[in-house]
Amino acid sequence: MKLTHLSSTQPREKIVRIAESIIQDLEIKIPVHLIYQDCWSEFDSDTGEIIPNTERHDISHDGIAQDDGIVRVCINPSLMVFPAWWDINSELKNFYLRRIGTFYDIDEMILYYISHEFHHLFGYEHPREIKTMSRIAKCDEETLADFYALRNLSKKRTNDSN
Repeated sequence: MKLTHLSSTQPREKIVRIAESIIQDLEIKIPVHLIYQDCWSEFDSDTGEIIPNTERHDISHDGIAQDDGIVRVCINPSLMVFPAWWDINSELKNFYLRRIGTFYDIDEMILYYISHEFHHLFGYEHPREIKTMSRIAKCDEETLADFYALRNLSKKRTNDSN
């Protein structure tokens, strides 16, 4: 896995540890290039390189995964107040029929976002399986990625409480 680490607040080792464990769990085979940022920036989707001077300081969190293995996750801790509640319906009216729960700290958000976006990589490698899962669960692929991310968040909270 290649990591472009553009964060002044999060240790590189933590991001690598989380990402590698999820790659192993999902058995992702394609080469992964994770771009982790504190501040969202435009990037060249062909090369995966950040375009200088395109920072957006108003975006608190976002993520995207491409079928070529490039994944971007941005969490701007200066814009976050924990516990944080995120309702995606307020962000994307009439697009998704889902809600995301409470994040108690930045570590939970990092785990959630990397899990969610890497699940999309799994979907690019296994489109038939994702279609079948969507049909069984009666939900879209975004919601499946949420289920996987929430599963990992639940496992973290269970381990933390033991």
